[in-house]
Amino acid sequence: MSYKYRIYCKEPGDIGWQEIWSDVPPTTCPNNASHSVNSSSVQKIGEEKEVLRMSNLNKKIKISQFTKILSTYYDTKKFGKLRRVKLVSYKDNSVTSYDMEVLNLSDANILISNNHTNNDSNLEDIGLITSFPNYEVFLEINCKKNGGNNNNQIYINEVIFYSE
Repeated sequence: MSYKYRIYCKEPGDIGWQEIWSDVPPTTCPNNASHSVNSSSVQKIGEEKEVLRMSNLNKKIKISQFTKILSTYYDTKKFGKLRRVKLVSYKDNSVTSYDMEVLNLSDANILISNNHTNNDSNLEDIGLITSFPNYEVFLEINCKKNGGNNNNQIYINEVIFYSE
């Protein structure tokens, strides 16, 4: 889980409180690691929280083009600003890897996209969403397999959404 921290930077240009999301408390300025900071000033000011879980999906992807796993309406007013998406997934051994992407269908853009190589069922982090709108959106999550033959698959069992 990620937390939102703030730390006091002493350098001109960045002097003052700087904020960063991290799994561990920061020890440097998030804007420039060479800046001097007040190390005793670190404060935890927020944390990610699970806001939506879609379970028992039992999706199997056999083709080498992006395929929709799910689409959903995401209500920012109800859940808060979407920050991260994770999924429980795995692949057959002969599949090289698989690509995941989260699309904002309302604005027709990709919010996050990355590659996974796990053969065992794991909680995989699709990634951190750095720019999410402050209004309601329609989201789509897609998967594409890389390598393997037509009988080899990607398995998607759960998708979990986290907000600030």
